[in-house]
Amino acid sequence: MRELARQLQQKATSDSEAGVPHALATLTMVFDYSQNLQIPSFKDEQPGKTYYCVPKNVFCFGCANLSVSPVVMAAYSYCEETGNKGGNNVASLVLRDMDQRGYFSFETPGKEFNMLFDNCGGQNKNRMVLRLALYLVEAGCFDKVRIIFYIKGHTKNACDRLFNEMKREYRKRNVYTFSQLFKCMDESQFVQSNSVPEDAFKDVCEMLDHFYKQITPGTIYKNHMFWVEKSAPTTLHMKEWTDGLGSSQNLFNGTATTQERRESMRSYVLKILKPPGLSELKQVDLYLKYRPFIPPEHQEDICPRPSDGIMEKVKKDRNEKQRGKAADKRSLQNEAKAASKANPRKKKLPRKPKLRRKRS
Repeated sequence: MRELARQLQQKATSDSEAGVPHALATLTMVFDYSQNLQIPSFKDEQPGKTYYCVPKNVFCFGCANLSVSPVVMAAYSYCEETGNKGGNNVASLVLRDMDQRGYFSFETPGKEFNMLFDNCGGQNKNRMVLRLALYLVEAGCFDKVRIIFYIKGHTKNACDRLFNEMKREYRKRNVYTFSQLFKCMDESQFVQSNSVPEDAFKDVCEMLDHFYKQITPGTIYKNHMFWVEKSAPTTLHMKEWTDGLGSSQNLFNGTATTQERRESMRSYVLKILKPPGLSELKQVDLYLKYRPFIPPEHQEDICPRPSDGIMEKVKKDRNEKQRGKAADKRSLQNEAKAASKANPRKKKLPRKPKLRRKRS
């Protein structure tokens, strides 16, 4: 798979350097999530009292266009209360990035679009991302869409290199708020940072369920290459290896004609996903454990005081959890005592001291 990805990157780069128009060019991009960033972050200090505290997570999704040189990555960052890291989030950010680059166009379809991902099933290798290839071809964005998943253990890609470049200043500073983190990430010339709003995440899965059937169970994880062609826009082809035997599935769903389906896809309004929000437990922990170490001017931004109802609820839940643990411990001790009484052990007799022979 890595050799195929390298060949596709070379083809896309040569088309870009030669000035091949979008309708005849090959486009290759890699998509990946960074390891979670955290705020507040005390990278400029030695680990102290906050070492065992749980900060707020910041997710960063990278989109690197391998067709141009040097490669510049668009980084889409958002806090955990804004969205998750599932298939809908990946599909939404892929479409958002394509739209900003001008690739998500129905008027001037591209020739070939190659998407490279790692082998993570929860984020990338799922029914949302795979059926997105069907949508892009049938709606008229590209003539062919290919999705390649790097084999587990060999997933190093251009985004990983650029993530390290992006985090260079983040690893040296104390960062208290998302705006400060955003400035740190945007200092590299090879990274374009983008803040993701709450309404950016759409229910892409619902739209795909309307037009396509589910992929046959057991056929996703074992394969690493998937593609869709204009000649059969509702058929998903797949292979385990580059030279392996291929298989295909027709995922057509409904009774509408080809033209009716295309018009419906282009006019379909995606529903906005509800933000997950920050957990009540983390809200309380940020306020009680982190607030004393945050400068006063940033306290209300990163660790405001939760409502009295949330404070009481978290306190009650923690007390119940402690009582439950204490009750479980007592029950185990009582069971051990009852078992020892039912099967008393015989007391071992003390060993007799060995007699030493006197030397003559």
